Amino acid sequence: MPSSLLFSELADWLCFSGSRSSAIHHHDVRVAQHLIGSAQGHTQEVCGLQWSPDGKYLASGGNDNVLNIWSNDMSESSQPLHSFNQHQAAVKALAWCPWQPSLLASGGGTADRCIKIWNCNSGVCLNSVDTKSQARGLLHCHYSTVVLVHRPGTECCSSTSISPRYRVL
Repeated sequence: MPSSLLFSELADWLCFSGSRSSAIHHHDVRVAQHLIGSAQGHTQEVCGLQWSPDGKYLASGGNDNVLNIWSNDMSESSQPLHSFNQHQAAVKALAWCPWQPSLLASGGGTADRCIKIWNCNSGVCLNSVDTKSQARGLLHCHYSTVVLVHRPGTECCSSTSISPRYRVL
């Protein structure tokens, strides 16, 4: 049973699913025997997947607190280009910057409470912001990152804006 599902930016018939078994599966939805490959980069459930706007990178977040960055030519033997373990809880919230396609924001769960901004060309964490609560969703909007934060035990969410101060080349 997939825990996350994402269609490819490269071809609308190519689908990726994150599984509870810690694998990322590749599917060709045009054929009955649709599973065409799998990649292993997590030790627990894959709970977040997101393609970069230019289709160069696939980000995967897991319940193992790991954020992996994959090349778009993933194969059975491929390893992540970058594997980040700086989050202290599951990595579910992922958002690529539309105007700087190698810039990624990732959000950690309750024990982490941080949004981290990554340069995926260099593999460097550019910024980390304590949100005081788990990040459930991220969205880039016209020159800022909008952070949606769920307050446990309540029905409300709050948002804040993080202005990027970094230029990625």
